Amino acid sequence: MDEDSIRESVDKLSDDGSWPDIDYASDHPSGWPSVRHLLRMVALAHVAETPSHPLHSDPTIYPALHKSLDYWLQHRPQCSNWWWNEIGVPRVVRDVVVLCGDELDDEQRRAALQVVRQHDLRGTGANLMWSAELAIHYACLTGNDKYLERAIASTWQEVKDNGREGIQEDGSYFQHGPRLHNFSYGKSYLRIAVELAWQFHDTPLAMPAEKRALFTKYLLEGPQWMVRGIHTAPGTIDRAFARKGRLTNSDLRHELKYWELLEPQRRAEVEQFRLRQEGQVPPLVGHRHWRIGNFTTHHRHDATVFLKTASNRTRITEQVNGENLKGTPYLCGGDCYLIRDGSEYNGLQPVLEWRHLPGVTVLDEEADRTKLDAEQPFVGAVSDQTSGMTVMPYARKQGARQVLSVNKAWFFHDDLVVCLLAGWDTQHRAGAVTSLDQCRFRGVATTGSPRGPATALNTTECQLEPGQWLLHNGFGYMPLEDEALWVRAGDQTGRWSDINSRYSQEDDPPVTEPVLNVRLHHPSPLRATGYALVLDASRRKLQSLAQQPTWNVLSNTKQLQAVGFENGPTLIAFYEPGEVADVAVDQPCLVMVRGDTAYVCDPTHQGGSLVLRHQGQDYRVQTPPDGRVATIELQ
Repeated sequence: MDEDSIRESVDKLSDDGSWPDIDYASDHPSGWPSVRHLLRMVALAHVAETPSHPLHSDPTIYPALHKSLDYWLQHRPQCSNWWWNEIGVPRVVRDVVVLCGDELDDEQRRAALQVVRQHDLRGTGANLMWSAELAIHYACLTGNDKYLERAIASTWQEVKDNGREGIQEDGSYFQHGPRLHNFSYGKSYLRIAVELAWQFHDTPLAMPAEKRALFTKYLLEGPQWMVRGIHTAPGTIDRAFARKGRLTNSDLRHELKYWELLEPQRRAEVEQFRLRQEGQVPPLVGHRHWRIGNFTTHHRHDATVFLKTASNRTRITEQVNGENLKGTPYLCGGDCYLIRDGSEYNGLQPVLEWRHLPGVTVLDEEADRTKLDAEQPFVGAVSDQTSGMTVMPYARKQGARQVLSVNKAWFFHDDLVVCLLAGWDTQHRAGAVTSLDQCRFRGVATTGSPRGPATALNTTECQLEPGQWLLHNGFGYMPLEDEALWVRAGDQTGRWSDINSRYSQEDDPPVTEPVLNVRLHHPSPLRATGYALVLDASRRKLQSLAQQPTWNVLSNTKQLQAVGFENGPTLIAFYEPGEVADVAVDQPCLVMVRGDTAYVCDPTHQGGSLVLRHQGQDYRVQTPPDGRVATIELQ
């Protein structure tokens, strides 16, 4: 809190230690008003114990702190959300106890420690870390050595990659079941693990070496590849996308500085991760897919693509405690984001048209509120860590009835993403629409076609001519068929409380942001189609690609989707046995052929034996049962 806010807090404090502008009777699960009392109280404690603060010597600070603390200790407000009672409140009161030390009298200290003891040493992932950290500090404050040993043991036991929640073997992080949360719950888990490892290093209670090695592996194979700089995409934070500032919750520079010192074996790699977040070294270049987390990133020099798919092995995004009010039908299920500098989506959440999140396909009806059918098994990817393909049979339903389905496949190579859609099934006559992007508008967009010169987009809303491409902020959007992109560039307005009820408890003025919408409408009768995204786009490059694409769509049917790239791999999704481009299989699978090497994956995670035929030669392939890729050297 700034100096004026501190003075205002002191001036408005009632004689009984409460603040009249706080509704202490409300137990709203996410926007709990009593939290403001806690925040003001701990701010006063920071001022009181910070000699350099301008108000440190102000004679009103300590009396206000004591009164506000006494009020809390006497009334013990409770929230309907257990997290505040067992974790949030004890953490704040712990900070006050530590900051104030001997300034608290014996009765205040005793009562405050009772509040800290509201924690329960239980849970998994971040919940366990929060609880264990409280237990550790409570044990230190009370001199309970046995409780300290138990708490620290619980903490290090949670550094594992084989639990239902927490770190997963592929570098994903799960919380609330199999939901990807690397930079929401996972950020809290990571921060506490690093801080406790630092606090206890070189002591008998230090994090064991094998745990440090596992944690380092997680950092470098998970979070490092899920960011561009300090920026991430909604797929790594799930419902927290509906909170302010969360797209930079992937800023790990503070934690990485400490971890460099704790893990000397891979210090150089951790340092490179930190320097990359600081912008001091070039970005990562490569392709990664998290087969457990259903997440794909494609990193290039100029930009990164983030794709979140959903399957019957993961859960769709959640709506809980009044959060994510518009995201549940659309978020984390085929949405795909293009990030160059991080400002593309940050802060747009309240103004977004959520049914048109980037990459999402829905019925072309304004009132559509269909839900994603996330029980599809054939979801996965094949990759050689440079290029790759991700597939997701995409379906939406109303109630228990499926109303739209289509096979979607994304093909990644160099600075290109080609997305194919085929095998439509719907009884609706309105057709469908796919959003290519919905991002911050930078003020200039350009259109062009193979048959004419590029021109500036000079209208707020229009449908381009069939085959025309769009250039904006270095990204190119191109329809593959002779179809027309729909474009709208202009202001969109909304409120944070529209998507997260916690903000209804505070001043919530309307937010207006300039937004670019790029969509591809699929008229009825629906037919196979697709589009390309260009990450290093320019007028010249888009004009060249429009005239002579560097990819070849080899097949785009319900049974088989395949793309071959010039001087690159051939990527094939076999939804059933089939043959294309001298490659045949006798079982559904994903295949990538580059040079003399083939990569094969069973996206259903069942695994088993299949026969791959390449240029007339048969190869017996044993696909792993967990979605891993089998590699075959071709003769």
